[in-house]
Amino acid sequence: MAVYNVSFSEYGARLVLNCFRGGGAGTSITAPSALYVALLTGTPTDVDTGGGLTEFTGYSGTNRPALTFGAAALSGAANTAQRITSSNAPSFSITSSATISAIAITTVQSNATALDYDSTGGNVVWYGELTTGTPPSQSATTVAVVNTDTLTFNTGAITIDLY
Repeated sequence: MAVYNVSFSEYGARLVLNCFRGGGAGTSITAPSALYVALLTGTPTDVDTGGGLTEFTGYSGTNRPALTFGAAALSGAANTAQRITSSNAPSFSITSSATISAIAITTVQSNATALDYDSTGGNVVWYGELTTGTPPSQSATTVAVVNTDTLTFNTGAITIDLY
């Protein structure tokens, strides 16, 4: 199981575009101090209200696990993408049952803060469906979890490409 084809949220896209507007009009941005993984039970959609995000919080604790990335590097079939790949293995100790279909990458650690695509909520920067296989031959998948399971994303399993 991995996460490929991760998409910018509205919030993430605005950050990048406002930074590179040109003509001296760009807005400087501060990188988040940390990123966190949220488990989703529905298929994410890209809407400002965050209405497409259904977070699964049936795991131990109230904090989303931290997620770190290595430096960007060329990748893709013809080295046409810049890629960052997870450099840690975020893990969830499951306490209830669900079918996980996607993740959101957010700047907010506490799962008591609702996920959202704007600067007033859970600040989702990226989101993506769980997949099997590797690009360009991956397909969407889901993972059924039950009480006492541990769901871990191996180091390198979460990948973000910019073309």
